[in-house]
Amino acid sequence: MTAEELQPLVDKGFTNDQFAEVVARLRSRPAAEVFGLLWPVALNGDLTASHWAGCLLIQLEPWCPLSVEDAVREVAASALNLSYREVPFYLAAQFGKRAVGEAVRVVAAEFAGKNTSGLGATAYWLGMPAVELVGWFWRWRSRWGTPADDEPPLAPCPTE
Repeated sequence: MTAEELQPLVDKGFTNDQFAEVVARLRSRPAAEVFGLLWPVALNGDLTASHWAGCLLIQLEPWCPLSVEDAVREVAASALNLSYREVPFYLAAQFGKRAVGEAVRVVAAEFAGKNTSGLGATAYWLGMPAVELVGWFWRWRSRWGTPADDEPPLAPCPTE
């Protein structure tokens, strides 16, 4: 799947079957490629596209090739919507809540005086219990599921 194929799908949102189909298509791609497709869309501020790209990041868990601080810097420079918890949850799953929280504190100092709604969203959601970060996604998946439920997530990229 290319960025050109993915963008119109996330722009309009998915039915459960469409979500499962996209998951199946992306699952066969290398994790670094999946991250490269989804991460920029999850941060772009477009409400529908960002939400669905974030859901795909959570579902597929592609290895994040960025350091935690670099990932948080990209969030700080983004137009991430404050109400979206997908990216903060993805980062917490990749690096741990405490590591992401510490990176938010470090990066916040670098962005002092700038509009950083993405940092605010990340700090807000990291302040919630972990179950609040994932509970909505789990409830959605429990209710609707996908045909790919029994498939493992993408294998992590080696950290060469």
